[in-house]
Amino acid sequence: MLMLDQDTTVAADMVETLIEVARRVPDVQRLAVVGSNFEDKVTGRLDTHVARPDDSAGTETVTAITSGSLVSLNAFEWITSTVFGLARTVFA
Repeated sequence: MLMLDQDTTVAADMVETLIEVARRVPDVQRLAVVGSNFEDKVTGRLDTHVARPDDSAGTETVTAITSGSLVSLNAFEWITSTVFGLARTVFA
């Protein structure tokens, strides 16, 4: 599931890049989210507080911004049912 904010502008290859990073994860069952670096709209600088821009394999972290993230549907369903106690998640 791709997460975006209303003011997010994405690169043409962003989704393909996120999918490629997810495919490189050795234990994909543990993967919850693949996050993005982002460009600060005020300064124009690439914010790489989570991962280096040249790290095509990704960097494991415990935090990621929501916008520009690719979320595992398995992880999303587990979180909504186990953590939040929702009986079932329905995607339309």
